[in-house]
Amino acid sequence: MTSEVLFRERTRNEAIIKSMPQKRKNGKATRGLRSLTIAVVIPLCLTTVSMYLCGSATAYYAILKATNTLMWLPPRWLFHTATFSTTTFMCLATWLVWAEGGFRQYPIALIFCLGQLLLGLVWPPLVFRFGATKVSMGVCSSLFLTLFGCFQIFSKINPIAADLVKPYIAWVSFLAIFNYKIM
Repeated sequence: MTSEVLFRERTRNEAIIKSMPQKRKNGKATRGLRSLTIAVVIPLCLTTVSMYLCGSATAYYAILKATNTLMWLPPRWLFHTATFSTTTFMCLATWLVWAEGGFRQYPIALIFCLGQLLLGLVWPPLVFRFGATKVSMGVCSSLFLTLFGCFQIFSKINPIAADLVKPYIAWVSFLAIFNYKIM
Protein backbone atom coordinates (compact mmCIF):
# COMPACT_ATOMS: atom_id res chain seq x y z
CA MET A 1 0.00 0.00 0.00
CA THR A 2 2.75 2.47 0.84
CA SER A 3 4.59 1.71 -2.37
CA GLU A 4 1.46 2.62 -4.37
CA VAL A 5 1.14 5.93 -2.53
CA LEU A 6 4.83 6.69 -3.08
CA PHE A 7 4.50 5.76 -6.77
CA ARG A 8 1.46 8.05 -7.23
CA GLU A 9 3.18 10.90 -5.41
CA ARG A 10 6.34 10.45 -7.44
CA THR A 11 4.32 10.41 -10.66
CA ARG A 12 2.44 13.54 -9.58
CA ASN A 13 5.72 15.32 -8.72
CA GLU A 14 7.21 14.39 -12.09
CA ALA A 15 4.15 15.77 -13.84
CA ILE A 16 4.50 19.03 -11.91
CA ILE A 17 8.18 19.29 -12.77
CA LYS A 18 7.51 18.61 -16.47
CA SER A 19 4.83 21.29 -16.59
CA MET A 20 6.98 23.98 -14.95
CA PRO A 21 9.02 25.00 -18.03
CA GLN A 22 5.84 25.12 -20.08
CA LYS A 23 4.31 27.55 -17.59
CA ARG A 24 7.42 29.72 -17.85
CA LYS A 25 7.22 29.66 -21.64
CA ASN A 26 3.55 30.59 -21.52
CA GLY A 27 4.36 33.43 -19.13
CA LYS A 28 7.06 34.75 -21.44
CA ALA A 29 4.74 34.44 -24.44
CA THR A 30 1.99 36.32 -22.62
CA ARG A 31 4.43 39.06 -21.59
CA GLY A 32 5.76 39.24 -25.14
CA LEU A 33 2.27 39.51 -26.59
CA ARG A 34 1.36 42.19 -24.06
CA SER A 35 4.48 44.23 -24.82
CA LEU A 36 3.92 43.85 -28.58
CA THR A 37 0.35 45.08 -28.18
CA ILE A 38 1.52 48.12 -26.23
CA ALA A 39 4.34 48.80 -28.71
CA VAL A 40 1.88 48.84 -31.61
CA VAL A 41 -1.29 50.33 -30.12
CA ILE A 42 0.20 53.44 -28.49
CA PRO A 43 2.00 54.75 -31.61
CA LEU A 44 -1.02 53.93 -33.79
CA CYS A 45 -3.27 55.87 -31.42
CA LEU A 46 -0.86 58.81 -31.56
CA THR A 47 -0.82 58.58 -35.35
CA THR A 48 -4.61 58.63 -35.37
CA VAL A 49 -4.57 61.80 -33.27
CA SER A 50 -2.02 63.32 -35.65
CA MET A 51 -4.24 62.49 -38.63
CA TYR A 52 -7.21 63.99 -36.81
CA LEU A 53 -5.23 67.18 -36.24
CA CYS A 54 -4.77 67.43 -39.99
CA GLY A 55 -8.47 68.16 -40.25
CA SER A 56 -10.32 67.54 -43.44
CA ALA A 57 -7.63 69.40 -45.38
CA THR A 58 -10.26 70.27 -47.99
CA ALA A 59 -9.08 73.87 -48.28
CA TYR A 60 -5.50 72.74 -48.68
CA TYR A 61 -6.44 70.27 -51.38
CA ALA A 62 -8.17 73.13 -53.22
CA ILE A 63 -5.00 75.25 -53.02
CA LEU A 64 -2.91 72.35 -54.31
CA LYS A 65 -5.34 71.82 -57.16
CA ALA A 66 -5.14 75.51 -58.06
CA THR A 67 -1.32 75.41 -58.08
CA ASN A 68 -1.28 72.26 -60.22
CA THR A 69 0.65 70.19 -57.68
CA LEU A 70 -2.21 67.80 -57.07
CA MET A 71 -0.57 65.05 -59.13
CA TRP A 72 2.03 64.72 -56.35
CA LEU A 73 -0.63 64.43 -53.68
CA PRO A 74 -1.81 60.91 -52.99
CA PRO A 75 -5.52 60.47 -52.28
CA ARG A 76 -6.38 60.82 -48.62
CA TRP A 77 -7.16 57.11 -48.24
CA LEU A 78 -3.74 56.20 -49.66
CA PHE A 79 -1.99 58.75 -47.48
CA HIS A 80 -3.69 57.41 -44.34
CA THR A 81 -3.13 53.77 -45.31
CA ALA A 82 0.54 54.31 -46.05
CA THR A 83 1.02 56.27 -42.84
CA PHE A 84 -0.63 53.62 -40.69
CA SER A 85 1.22 50.81 -42.48
CA THR A 86 4.62 52.39 -42.10
CA THR A 87 3.89 53.24 -38.47
CA THR A 88 2.92 49.61 -37.85
CA PHE A 89 6.12 48.37 -39.50
CA MET A 90 8.18 50.76 -37.40
CA CYS A 91 6.38 49.63 -34.23
CA LEU A 92 7.16 46.01 -35.04
CA ALA A 93 10.78 46.85 -35.80
CA THR A 94 11.11 48.77 -32.54
CA TRP A 95 9.56 45.89 -30.61
CA LEU A 96 11.93 43.39 -32.22
CA VAL A 97 14.90 45.53 -31.23
CA TRP A 98 13.54 45.88 -27.69
CA ALA A 99 12.94 42.10 -27.44
CA GLU A 100 16.55 41.43 -28.46
CA GLY A 101 17.82 43.82 -25.78
CA GLY A 102 19.01 46.27 -28.42
CA PHE A 103 18.16 49.35 -26.40
CA ARG A 104 20.56 48.20 -23.69
CA GLN A 105 23.30 47.49 -26.23
CA TYR A 106 22.72 50.69 -28.21
CA PRO A 107 20.95 53.33 -26.09
CA ILE A 108 21.02 55.75 -29.04
CA ALA A 109 18.54 53.44 -30.79
CA LEU A 110 15.85 54.46 -28.30
CA ILE A 111 16.54 58.13 -28.99
CA PHE A 112 16.24 57.50 -32.74
CA CYS A 113 12.99 55.58 -32.25
CA LEU A 114 11.41 58.27 -30.12
CA GLY A 115 12.68 60.95 -32.48
CA GLN A 116 11.18 59.32 -35.55
CA LEU A 117 7.89 58.86 -33.70
CA LEU A 118 7.77 62.53 -32.72
CA LEU A 119 8.79 63.78 -36.17
CA GLY A 120 6.34 61.43 -37.88
CA LEU A 121 3.54 62.79 -35.70
CA VAL A 122 4.41 66.43 -36.33
CA TRP A 123 4.79 66.36 -40.12
CA PRO A 124 1.16 65.80 -41.29
CA PRO A 125 -0.42 68.64 -39.29
CA LEU A 126 2.37 70.99 -40.36
CA VAL A 127 1.65 70.37 -44.02
CA PHE A 128 -2.08 69.74 -44.18
CA ARG A 129 -3.38 71.84 -41.30
CA PHE A 130 -1.02 74.79 -41.11
CA GLY A 131 0.52 74.81 -44.61
CA ALA A 132 4.01 75.36 -43.15
CA THR A 133 5.82 73.76 -46.06
CA LYS A 134 9.31 75.10 -45.32
CA VAL A 135 9.20 74.00 -41.68
CA SER A 136 7.71 70.66 -42.69
CA MET A 137 10.53 70.16 -45.19
CA GLY A 138 13.01 70.45 -42.33
CA VAL A 139 10.94 68.04 -40.27
CA CYS A 140 10.75 65.62 -43.20
CA SER A 141 14.52 65.79 -43.73
CA SER A 142 15.12 65.20 -40.03
CA LEU A 143 12.68 62.29 -40.14
CA PHE A 144 14.58 60.76 -43.05
CA LEU A 145 17.91 61.06 -41.22
CA THR A 146 16.40 59.64 -38.03
CA LEU A 147 14.96 56.68 -39.91
CA PHE A 148 18.28 56.09 -41.61
CA GLY A 149 19.92 56.08 -38.17
CA CYS A 150 17.30 53.56 -36.98
CA PHE A 151 18.03 51.41 -40.01
CA GLN A 152 21.78 51.46 -39.37
CA ILE A 153 21.45 50.54 -35.70
CA PHE A 154 18.64 48.01 -36.23
CA SER A 155 20.70 46.18 -38.84
CA LYS A 156 23.33 45.52 -36.17
CA ILE A 157 20.72 44.15 -33.76
CA ASN A 158 18.08 42.39 -35.88
CA PRO A 159 18.12 42.30 -39.70
CA ILE A 160 14.35 41.74 -39.87
CA ALA A 161 13.79 44.91 -37.86
CA ALA A 162 16.06 46.79 -40.25
CA ASP A 163 14.06 45.49 -43.21
CA LEU A 164 10.84 46.71 -41.60
CA VAL A 165 12.23 50.26 -41.56
CA LYS A 166 12.81 50.31 -45.34
CA PRO A 167 9.16 50.96 -46.37
CA TYR A 168 9.03 53.90 -43.98
CA ILE A 169 12.22 55.33 -45.50
CA ALA A 170 10.69 54.96 -48.97
CA TRP A 171 7.46 56.66 -47.83
CA VAL A 172 9.36 59.56 -46.22
CA SER A 173 11.40 59.93 -49.41
CA PHE A 174 8.16 60.33 -51.35
CA LEU A 175 6.88 62.79 -48.74
CA ALA A 176 10.08 64.83 -49.08
CA ILE A 177 9.59 65.05 -52.86
CA PHE A 178 5.94 65.97 -52.34
CA ASN A 179 6.90 68.57 -49.75
CA TYR A 180 9.49 70.04 -52.12
CA LYS A 181 6.95 70.26 -54.96
CA ILE A 182 4.44 72.20 -52.88
CA MET A 183 6.97 74.71 -51.46
